[in-house]
Amino acid sequence: MNGILLCHKPPGIRSFEVVERVRRRLGGVRTGHTGTLDRFAQGLLILLTGRCTRLTPIFHSLSKEYEAVIEFGKETDTLDPEGRIIQVGPVPEEKALRETLGRFLGTYEQIPPAYSALRVGGRRAHDLARRGEEPDLAPRRVEIYALSLLEWRPPYATVRVSCSGGTYIRALARDIGSSLGTCAYVTELKRTAIGPIPSDGAVHPDKVTGEDVLTPEAFLNAYPETAPPLTVKPSHERGIAHGIPLSDHMWDTPPEAQGYYTVVTRDGRVLAFIEKAEERYRYICVLP
Repeated sequence: MNGILLCHKPPGIRSFEVVERVRRRLGGVRTGHTGTLDRFAQGLLILLTGRCTRLTPIFHSLSKEYEAVIEFGKETDTLDPEGRIIQVGPVPEEKALRETLGRFLGTYEQIPPAYSALRVGGRRAHDLARRGEEPDLAPRRVEIYALSLLEWRPPYATVRVSCSGGTYIRALARDIGSSLGTCAYVTELKRTAIGPIPSDGAVHPDKVTGEDVLTPEAFLNAYPETAPPLTVKPSHERGIAHGIPLSDHMWDTPPEAQGYYTVVTRDGRVLAFIEKAEERYRYICVLP
Protein backbone atom coordinates (compact mmCIF):
# COMPACT_ATOMS: atom_id res chain seq x y z
CA MET A 1 0.00 0.00 0.00
CA ASN A 2 1.77 3.12 -1.26
CA GLY A 3 -0.21 6.26 -0.56
CA ILE A 4 -1.05 9.44 1.30
CA LEU A 5 -3.50 9.72 4.20
CA LEU A 6 -5.05 12.94 5.48
CA CYS A 7 -5.46 12.28 9.18
CA HIS A 8 -7.01 14.40 11.93
CA LYS A 9 -4.87 14.40 15.04
CA PRO A 10 -7.03 14.92 18.14
CA PRO A 11 -5.64 16.93 21.07
CA GLY A 12 -4.06 15.10 23.97
CA ILE A 13 -2.02 12.47 22.12
CA ARG A 14 1.40 12.55 20.47
CA SER A 15 1.79 12.44 16.70
CA PHE A 16 3.70 9.16 17.03
CA GLU A 17 0.68 7.63 18.77
CA VAL A 18 -1.44 8.60 15.77
CA VAL A 19 1.04 6.87 13.47
CA GLU A 20 0.95 3.70 15.58
CA ARG A 21 -2.85 3.60 15.69
CA VAL A 22 -3.09 4.02 11.94
CA ARG A 23 -0.36 1.45 11.29
CA ARG A 24 -2.30 -1.13 13.31
CA ARG A 25 -5.55 -0.32 11.52
CA LEU A 26 -3.81 -0.77 8.16
CA GLY A 27 -2.47 -4.19 9.07
CA GLY A 28 1.07 -3.18 9.95
CA VAL A 29 1.92 -1.40 6.70
CA ARG A 30 4.91 0.93 6.92
CA THR A 31 3.57 4.32 8.01
CA GLY A 32 5.19 7.66 8.81
CA HIS A 33 4.21 11.28 9.40
CA THR A 34 5.32 14.40 7.53
CA GLY A 35 5.72 16.72 10.51
CA THR A 36 4.57 16.48 14.10
CA LEU A 37 1.97 18.45 15.99
CA ASP A 38 2.40 19.20 19.69
CA ARG A 39 0.46 16.93 22.02
CA PHE A 40 -2.01 19.66 23.00
CA ALA A 41 -2.61 20.59 19.34
CA GLN A 42 -5.05 19.15 16.84
CA GLY A 43 -5.64 19.24 13.13
CA LEU A 44 -4.21 18.00 9.87
CA LEU A 45 -1.47 15.40 10.10
CA ILE A 46 -0.45 13.95 6.74
CA LEU A 47 0.66 10.32 6.94
CA LEU A 48 2.49 8.35 4.26
CA THR A 49 2.44 4.60 3.66
CA GLY A 50 4.71 2.11 1.92
CA ARG A 51 7.21 3.60 -0.51
CA CYS A 52 5.47 6.96 -0.22
CA THR A 53 7.08 7.39 3.22
CA ARG A 54 10.01 8.78 1.21
CA LEU A 55 7.91 11.80 0.22
CA THR A 56 8.38 13.57 3.56
CA PRO A 57 10.67 16.31 2.12
CA ILE A 58 7.91 17.39 -0.27
CA PHE A 59 5.47 18.03 2.57
CA HIS A 60 8.12 19.62 4.79
CA SER A 61 8.62 22.24 2.08
CA LEU A 62 4.96 23.30 2.02
CA SER A 63 3.51 26.27 3.88
CA LYS A 64 1.40 25.61 6.97
CA GLU A 65 -1.79 27.29 8.22
CA TYR A 66 -2.94 27.37 11.83
CA GLU A 67 -5.58 28.83 14.09
CA ALA A 68 -4.30 29.53 17.58
CA VAL A 69 -5.70 30.92 20.80
CA ILE A 70 -3.10 33.02 22.61
CA GLU A 71 -3.41 34.12 26.22
CA PHE A 72 -1.61 37.39 26.93
CA GLY A 73 -0.29 38.32 30.35
CA LYS A 74 0.96 34.83 31.19
CA GLU A 75 3.76 32.57 29.97
CA THR A 76 4.43 28.92 30.71
CA ASP A 77 7.78 27.17 30.52
CA THR A 78 6.53 25.07 27.59
CA LEU A 79 4.67 27.99 25.92
CA ASP A 80 1.55 25.81 25.90
CA PRO A 81 -1.16 24.82 28.42
CA GLU A 82 0.76 21.76 29.62
CA GLY A 83 3.50 23.80 31.30
CA ARG A 84 3.74 25.77 34.53
CA ILE A 85 3.34 29.54 34.65
CA ILE A 86 6.74 31.24 34.92
CA GLN A 87 5.87 34.84 34.11
CA VAL A 88 2.94 37.26 34.29
CA GLY A 89 2.44 40.67 32.73
CA PRO A 90 -0.10 43.21 31.50
CA VAL A 91 -2.77 42.50 28.90
CA PRO A 92 -2.33 44.65 25.76
CA GLU A 93 -4.91 46.83 24.08
CA GLU A 94 -6.51 45.58 20.87
CA LYS A 95 -5.11 48.43 18.77
CA ALA A 96 -1.55 47.71 19.88
CA LEU A 97 -2.08 43.99 19.26
CA ARG A 98 -3.29 44.54 15.70
CA GLU A 99 -0.37 46.84 14.92
CA THR A 100 2.11 44.33 16.34
CA LEU A 101 0.69 41.43 14.34
CA GLY A 102 1.29 43.39 11.16
CA ARG A 103 4.96 43.86 12.04
CA PHE A 104 5.52 40.09 12.08
CA LEU A 105 4.72 39.66 8.39
CA GLY A 106 7.72 38.56 6.36
CA THR A 107 10.87 36.81 7.53
CA TYR A 108 12.33 36.93 11.01
CA GLU A 109 14.84 35.01 13.10
CA GLN A 110 12.90 32.78 15.50
CA ILE A 111 14.40 31.01 18.49
CA PRO A 112 12.62 27.65 18.87
CA PRO A 113 10.99 26.77 22.20
CA ALA A 114 13.19 25.08 24.79
CA TYR A 115 10.57 22.34 24.91
CA SER A 116 10.98 21.09 21.35
CA ALA A 117 12.25 17.94 19.64
CA LEU A 118 15.25 19.71 18.11
CA ARG A 119 18.63 18.20 18.92
CA VAL A 120 21.31 20.10 20.80
CA GLY A 121 24.63 18.29 20.96
CA GLY A 122 22.93 15.02 20.12
CA ARG A 123 20.23 15.39 22.79
CA ARG A 124 16.62 16.51 22.47
CA ALA A 125 16.06 20.08 23.64
CA HIS A 126 12.99 19.07 25.67
CA ASP A 127 15.03 16.44 27.53
CA LEU A 128 17.56 19.10 28.52
CA ALA A 129 14.78 21.50 29.56
CA ARG A 130 13.13 18.88 31.76
CA ARG A 131 16.46 18.40 33.55
CA GLY A 132 16.59 22.09 34.31
CA GLU A 133 19.20 22.84 31.65
CA GLU A 134 18.80 25.71 29.19
CA PRO A 135 19.26 24.32 25.65
CA ASP A 136 21.31 26.58 23.39
CA LEU A 137 19.02 26.81 20.38
CA ALA A 138 20.16 28.85 17.41
CA PRO A 139 17.67 31.22 15.75
CA ARG A 140 16.09 29.93 12.56
CA ARG A 141 14.79 32.05 9.72
CA VAL A 142 11.04 31.60 9.28
CA GLU A 143 8.51 33.46 7.18
CA ILE A 144 5.04 34.63 8.15
CA TYR A 145 2.90 34.96 5.02
CA ALA A 146 -0.31 36.08 6.73
CA LEU A 147 -1.28 36.82 10.34
CA SER A 148 -4.76 38.02 11.23
CA LEU A 149 -6.77 38.56 14.39
CA LEU A 150 -10.00 36.57 14.26
CA GLU A 151 -11.29 37.35 17.74
CA TRP A 152 -10.20 39.38 20.76
CA ARG A 153 -11.63 38.51 24.16
CA PRO A 154 -9.05 39.85 26.60
CA PRO A 155 -6.76 38.24 27.55
CA TYR A 156 -7.40 35.74 24.71
CA ALA A 157 -6.71 36.39 21.04
CA THR A 158 -7.66 33.95 18.31
CA VAL A 159 -5.35 34.33 15.32
CA ARG A 160 -4.92 32.71 11.93
CA VAL A 161 -1.34 32.16 10.78
CA SER A 162 0.05 31.15 7.39
CA CYS A 163 3.76 30.44 7.63
CA SER A 164 6.74 28.55 6.28
CA GLY A 165 7.49 25.02 7.38
CA GLY A 166 9.51 24.87 10.57
CA THR A 167 7.75 27.83 12.21
CA TYR A 168 6.85 27.30 15.86
CA ILE A 169 3.52 28.94 16.68
CA ARG A 170 4.36 28.72 20.40
CA ALA A 171 7.50 30.75 19.76
CA LEU A 172 5.57 33.20 17.57
CA ALA A 173 3.10 33.81 20.42
CA ARG A 174 6.01 34.35 22.82
CA ASP A 175 7.62 36.84 20.44
CA ILE A 176 4.37 38.73 19.86
CA GLY A 177 3.93 39.06 23.61
CA SER A 178 7.50 40.26 24.04
CA SER A 179 7.02 42.89 21.31
CA LEU A 180 4.01 44.17 23.24
CA GLY A 181 6.02 44.48 26.44
CA THR A 182 4.33 41.52 28.07
CA CYS A 183 4.24 37.72 27.83
CA ALA A 184 2.04 35.15 26.12
CA TYR A 185 1.55 31.46 25.41
CA VAL A 186 -0.66 29.30 23.20
CA THR A 187 -3.68 27.71 24.88
CA GLU A 188 -5.19 26.05 21.79
CA LEU A 189 -3.71 25.20 18.39
CA LYS A 190 -5.19 23.69 15.25
CA ARG A 191 -3.43 23.06 11.94
CA THR A 192 -5.97 23.87 9.26
CA ALA A 193 -3.93 23.36 6.08
CA ILE A 194 -0.62 22.13 4.69
CA GLY A 195 0.14 23.84 1.40
CA PRO A 196 -2.97 23.50 -0.79
CA ILE A 197 -4.34 20.67 1.36
CA PRO A 198 -7.10 21.70 3.82
CA SER A 199 -7.96 19.83 6.99
CA ASP A 200 -11.54 19.33 5.78
CA GLY A 201 -12.21 15.63 5.40
CA ALA A 202 -9.20 14.49 7.44
CA VAL A 203 -9.97 11.16 9.12
CA HIS A 204 -9.74 10.41 12.85
CA PRO A 205 -7.00 7.81 13.46
CA ASP A 206 -9.43 5.41 15.11
CA LYS A 207 -11.67 5.41 12.03
CA VAL A 208 -9.04 4.99 9.30
CA THR A 209 -9.51 2.21 6.74
CA GLY A 210 -7.50 1.27 3.67
CA GLU A 211 -10.01 3.14 1.52
CA ASP A 212 -8.96 6.42 3.16
CA VAL A 213 -5.40 6.10 1.84
CA LEU A 214 -5.12 8.06 -1.40
CA THR A 215 -3.19 6.47 -4.22
CA PRO A 216 -0.51 8.72 -5.75
CA GLU A 217 -2.80 9.19 -8.76
CA ALA A 218 -5.79 10.18 -6.60
CA PHE A 219 -3.65 12.56 -4.56
CA LEU A 220 -2.22 14.17 -7.70
CA ASN A 221 -5.71 14.69 -9.12
CA ALA A 222 -6.93 16.28 -5.90
CA TYR A 223 -3.88 18.43 -5.09
CA PRO A 224 -1.79 18.90 -8.25
CA GLU A 225 -0.05 21.99 -6.84
CA THR A 226 1.78 19.89 -4.24
CA ALA A 227 4.12 18.32 -6.81
CA PRO A 228 2.93 19.25 -10.33
CA PRO A 229 2.73 16.51 -12.96
CA LEU A 230 5.66 16.07 -15.32
CA THR A 231 4.89 13.82 -18.28
CA VAL A 232 7.64 11.44 -19.34
CA LYS A 233 8.06 10.35 -22.96
CA PRO A 234 6.97 6.71 -23.48
CA SER A 235 10.47 5.69 -24.52
CA HIS A 236 11.78 6.59 -21.05
CA GLU A 237 9.09 5.00 -18.86
CA ARG A 238 11.04 1.79 -18.30
CA GLY A 239 14.18 3.77 -17.51
CA ILE A 240 12.37 5.75 -14.81
CA ALA A 241 11.35 2.48 -13.15
CA HIS A 242 15.03 1.51 -13.01
CA GLY A 243 16.22 4.88 -11.74
CA ILE A 244 18.21 6.01 -14.76
CA PRO A 245 19.73 9.53 -14.64
CA LEU A 246 17.18 12.24 -15.36
CA SER A 247 17.46 15.04 -17.92
CA ASP A 248 15.28 17.54 -19.79
CA HIS A 249 15.08 15.47 -22.98
CA MET A 250 13.00 12.84 -21.15
CA TRP A 251 9.95 15.06 -20.68
CA ASP A 252 7.19 16.11 -23.06
CA THR A 253 7.61 19.65 -21.72
CA PRO A 254 10.69 20.26 -19.54
CA PRO A 255 9.90 22.28 -16.39
CA GLU A 256 11.40 25.74 -15.98
CA ALA A 257 10.88 26.17 -12.24
CA GLN A 258 12.82 24.36 -9.56
CA GLY A 259 10.89 22.26 -7.09
CA TYR A 260 9.19 18.90 -6.67
CA TYR A 261 7.40 17.10 -9.50
CA THR A 262 5.30 13.98 -10.01
CA VAL A 263 6.49 11.94 -12.98
CA VAL A 264 3.48 10.58 -14.88
CA THR A 265 2.88 8.63 -18.06
CA ARG A 266 0.74 10.09 -20.82
CA ASP A 267 -2.22 8.09 -19.52
CA GLY A 268 -1.80 9.50 -15.99
CA ARG A 269 0.00 6.70 -14.15
CA VAL A 270 2.42 7.92 -11.48
CA LEU A 271 5.93 6.49 -11.85
CA ALA A 272 8.01 8.59 -9.47
CA PHE A 273 8.47 11.78 -7.50
CA ILE A 274 11.53 13.89 -8.27
CA GLU A 275 13.13 17.22 -7.42
CA LYS A 276 14.65 19.74 -9.79
CA ALA A 277 17.32 21.84 -8.07
CA GLU A 278 20.08 23.93 -9.63
CA GLU A 279 19.24 22.60 -13.10
CA ARG A 280 19.72 19.01 -11.96
CA TYR A 281 17.20 16.30 -11.12
CA ARG A 282 17.15 13.75 -8.33
CA TYR A 283 14.74 10.99 -7.39
CA ILE A 284 12.66 11.28 -4.23
CA CYS A 285 10.71 8.06 -4.71
CA VAL A 286 10.22 5.50 -7.48
CA LEU A 287 6.98 3.53 -7.40
CA PRO A 288 6.59 -0.08 -8.51
